Amino acid sequence: MNNMTELPHVEIPSVKLETLCAVNDVRHYLYHPFLDLSDPDKPMLVATNGHLFTACEVKVHGAVTRGPIPCDAIKAARQEHARRNRGRRQHTGEPAAVFFEGDRVGTDTVMFKRPCYEDIFKDRPDGNATGWVNWRAMVAATQGDTDDIGIDAALLYRLSRAMYGGRTKGLGVVLSIGRDKHGQLDPRAGLQVRWLGRRGDQDPEAIAVVMPMRT
Repeated sequence: MNNMTELPHVEIPSVKLETLCAVNDVRHYLYHPFLDLSDPDKPMLVATNGHLFTACEVKVHGAVTRGPIPCDAIKAARQEHARRNRGRRQHTGEPAAVFFEGDRVGTDTVMFKRPCYEDIFKDRPDGNATGWVNWRAMVAATQGDTDDIGIDAALLYRLSRAMYGGRTKGLGVVLSIGRDKHGQLDPRAGLQVRWLGRRGDQDPEAIAVVMPMRT
């Protein structure tokens, strides 16, 4: 395919949103990241599996259209970018990108048809603006005025696995943020972690702490 750079395209962020998409879910519209253009000054690529959600601002070039971008197209773009830079001491400087051509997106070697979700959300008030789920309201509801705490997420995962005897799924925990002498949340304090089992599980008398990050 010639002159790919002349086609409308979206730069793919380093954040691997495609790994957070749903699999084997009745909500098939969660199978792929979604390009949200409801804010023309801040186009966003968003993804969720119903349990985890992430959104990342992206750079758009040309007249792209909102909607899902197949995971396979994003993976192909990353692979193409890695191939171009293989063996180079320095990257070419060009980011990974997916190119738009009609109802397909992809790279100069492979294109994928985009699913269409417009009919699903056309009569839903929460989907009128984005053409997808109302993720902005969900983010706003979980966003505070200040940062509460900073932790190393890898440590929390390791600690949770240890509390569950090495299990890799169902690692429910309760988190308590440390407070200062005035009773206010202290973002530099440790994070207390307690076991939160499922119904029928035996609750061990275990408690743990993720130490505060050093800055």
